[in-house]
Amino acid sequence: MKAITQYFYTGKEGVNKTVLNNPIYFKIIFLSGLNVLMNFLLNLILPSKIGIAAYGDYRYLYSLIGFAGLFHLGYLDGFYLTSLQEKNKEAASISYLSLLVLLVVGAVNYLLHLVGINFGVNAIILCSLFMVSNFVNQLAIYHNLNQSFLISISIQLIATVALLIAVNIPYLAEILAANINLSILVLLLFQMILLFVLNFGDQRPVRSILGFGSFSNIKKYHQKGFKTLAIGLIIMMMLGIDKVILKSHLSKETYGIYCFSNSFLISLIGLSLSISNKFVSELYEQEATNFKQNYNLLVKNVSVFSIFLILVSFNINLSGYTNLLLYVTPSLGLFSLLFIIQLLHSNLAKVHNLEFPFFAVYFGFICISCVILYFFNSDIHEMLLLTSIVFYIAIMLFDSLFIRVRCKFEISIQNKLIALLPILLEWVISYNK
Repeated sequence: MKAITQYFYTGKEGVNKTVLNNPIYFKIIFLSGLNVLMNFLLNLILPSKIGIAAYGDYRYLYSLIGFAGLFHLGYLDGFYLTSLQEKNKEAASISYLSLLVLLVVGAVNYLLHLVGINFGVNAIILCSLFMVSNFVNQLAIYHNLNQSFLISISIQLIATVALLIAVNIPYLAEILAANINLSILVLLLFQMILLFVLNFGDQRPVRSILGFGSFSNIKKYHQKGFKTLAIGLIIMMMLGIDKVILKSHLSKETYGIYCFSNSFLISLIGLSLSISNKFVSELYEQEATNFKQNYNLLVKNVSVFSIFLILVSFNINLSGYTNLLLYVTPSLGLFSLLFIIQLLHSNLAKVHNLEFPFFAVYFGFICISCVILYFFNSDIHEMLLLTSIVFYIAIMLFDSLFIRVRCKFEISIQNKLIALLPILLEWVISYNK
């Protein structure tokens, strides 16, 4: 993992700063690594405790919650980016956020109902989950603005450990299996309360509750965040659209197995997302002027690490988990591609005003991947291999057309070939499965 994060940014006067010289990255990655480990254990235990079908519902619901950030229409993103750039101490309004999410969720749910699409989750519960998830995000933003990046990650870790303990208590495991929706809502509320209580010395959380916010600030945040919303939509779709589409095309058992295998990929991708806020703040400060070498190093190292993950997963043999691990290897073939898109390309797009090109390129290729999910789900290995190829092409296209032109650097030919190796390995393994 050290190889992936060896060069994250270049400091002032061209002095390279590594993770070891910048302790905050090491701490973030260490805590995120613990969280990934706890999530691995949780995902290993959950299917046997609540059943594979209930586990599939659990993962499906979390996939829907992943889209919660869309329903504030860029308000929180704009608030965060404005606060970073202007170094102000303004507070985003929970009252306005609540009303906004309620109205947008209601409108979207009504429109989907008109065309015959049903989330399969009670609308009131789903709206509550979206609202609380956004409250959690808002409170985490305050911590990040105070450079307290470790607190929100630590609270995620505490919530994961709490759930891990709960599922090992038979009575609580039964409640979880029978009330997946309410159990997740309680877990989110638990995180929200901890984030609020631990905002020591910062009055913004209290002001968020008391005030509705000025119209000028609301307008400014939406204008700033709307472009970022396009990036958020792409990231959310990449992480969750497969579960939404496959939910109605696979049997409950197969869907549960797919979600189990995919959960390891999502946990690992969480590492890139955990450092994303700190990473983009560094890019804003440095304006990515010295990022050329680091960009290629990250692409190369994450691709090599992806090969390592594929080989380990292919050779792992856990007694009693043979069927559940069926799709882990092809799922991990997407790791390096999603890492490049979600950590590198998305943040470079924010810094260099490439939000809409980012959205246009990746949304087009996500639509292609949706077609693959719809027509090739009878063979999960083939479906995931084709998806990897689609995302690889999208990365190379965005790199050549926009990163090269705007940022004045691009992925070298050597690293383009290295980035292709996990896909080739995935193809060889799938062919010989």
